[in-house]
Amino acid sequence: MAPRTVAVAFAIVQGIVLWWLTASARAKSWPATDPATLAALLTPAVLVPPLAYLQLGLARLRSVAFVSLAAGLVLAALGWHYGAQVVGPAPPTDDPYGQGAFAFAIAVIVMCFHALPFLQSALVTRRLWPAYPKLFEFAWRNALQIALAVLFCAVLWALLALWMRLFSMIGIDFFRELFTDPRVAFPLTTVAFATAIALSGSVERLQQALRQQLLSLFKWLAVLAMLILTLFGIALLLRSPELFGAGRRVISAAWLLWLLVFCVYLLNAAYQDGSQASPYPRAVGVAVRLATPLLVVVAALALYALGVRIGSYGLTVPRAWALLVAALALVYAVGYTIAAWRRGAWMASMGTVNVVAALLLIATLMLMLTPALSPYRLAADSQVARILSGEDSAGTTARPHTPYPTYFADAYLTLAFDTGGYGRRQLAGLAELQGHPDAAGIRARATEVLASKERYGVAQAGPAAGSLTLLAFPEGRQIDATLRAAIAGAQALRWLAPTCRSEQSACPVLFADLDGDGVEEVVVFTDGQAFMLARHEGDWREVTLLGGGMDRASVLASLRAGDYRLVGPRWQRLEVGDTTLAVMPD
Repeated sequence: MAPRTVAVAFAIVQGIVLWWLTASARAKSWPATDPATLAALLTPAVLVPPLAYLQLGLARLRSVAFVSLAAGLVLAALGWHYGAQVVGPAPPTDDPYGQGAFAFAIAVIVMCFHALPFLQSALVTRRLWPAYPKLFEFAWRNALQIALAVLFCAVLWALLALWMRLFSMIGIDFFRELFTDPRVAFPLTTVAFATAIALSGSVERLQQALRQQLLSLFKWLAVLAMLILTLFGIALLLRSPELFGAGRRVISAAWLLWLLVFCVYLLNAAYQDGSQASPYPRAVGVAVRLATPLLVVVAALALYALGVRIGSYGLTVPRAWALLVAALALVYAVGYTIAAWRRGAWMASMGTVNVVAALLLIATLMLMLTPALSPYRLAADSQVARILSGEDSAGTTARPHTPYPTYFADAYLTLAFDTGGYGRRQLAGLAELQGHPDAAGIRARATEVLASKERYGVAQAGPAAGSLTLLAFPEGRQIDATLRAAIAGAQALRWLAPTCRSEQSACPVLFADLDGDGVEEVVVFTDGQAFMLARHEGDWREVTLLGGGMDRASVLASLRAGDYRLVGPRWQRLEVGDTTLAVMPD
């Protein structure tokens, strides 16, 4: 049977399966009602056919079928783990942006893309350890064929959209109803994708020419990337005493990792398959080599920044993925530095480094998509450790380099909404915790968070009264224990993620009679907001927020200078019968 015929037949089956799965999701019927089954079916249904298309013609159909079946079983197992252990049978809230599913899809796609050239090379050469030029050829072949297939499908649907629109304008809706019917749209798209891959695979010369043109352009961007790396490295060394002396996160790890990603991929555009003695003029090639060791500095700095963040707020799922990228970047950086300092052809051992790094990435991703190294499990364990040790940033502990605890740093909320089924099971255990010095408080907070189905349905835990640093105005006024406890328990402090926890971030507290009844109210100023408390039956009660946009430091300076006053409203309210009218200034 011809490869194109096999691809089209496979694509038709794929389209029918995808239609069935999406139809069950819309109807809220099985298998969509079982996340584990749905993910176990959907993952191989999406990825196995393209993997098979890209292998057709490289070996006998039986071999391709065996490899595709094995890949399907592995992907089904990974999908089942995600659906059963991460999504779980009863997730607390819908993920409106699909961030969890998106992260899972990206990880699986990256793993498949890196593993496929090894499979293709093994099918062709029948060798377990392939030559790097063969891996390079297959990786670029796969990337170009997939890109051309996606472009082909996009243009196809643009034409179909034009077709539907033209006929709809004259009152003929048949084609719009036909092409938007999932029973037609899914098989049509999958067949178009398979056909595009089959057709693009027959134009090897075109692919080679396109690849050569792209690499010839990108290799000169590698020079720019290494220039940026050099300038940043010099600036970093000059400012390192100031930046590292405070023991804080120097810079966002994400930007450092992006710099490393660009440098690695653009250096590979210059190296290509390693067949060129030197892709640059001698002076440029030497300059690139000399700059390469700075990759190690940036990779180490990225790991340091992640370490500071994890030390402050614990491990989260995004930080676990970032650790993988940073560790892999360090492998590339060390390997490329060794290649840069070796004599002989330009960066001659880069190919070996790429093979080793790819195998490490495949193995690590495989483990991270299973319970062994699941970011969700590791993050849940880390957040529980923070709670049990009293280091939860939503509690009473504040660190000098993190004076602004954020809503998303609450370990309980992270367990409930960011760590999947692993975190929810840990949180349920905390709700029954015994034998801990703060067992009652932990149980109460865990029970409160478990009862909420949405992150914004529960506020983060407020600070302890004794942890607040408050400055009373006018000078000489005293903040007694009752008022301090009322301020600490205010809902505004929970939602506004206040400072008020050190001398540098003290919050002003102003005593003033705001309603003219002869009894003073209290206004507490935090960063960006202020809120009011008033006496009610002998106790202090939170009344309302007073506005936003203010700067606490400037407010504190004005209060110390006595620059404040009570200003009555210019327009009084008008009551007409049971209706009250208020002037709203424009």
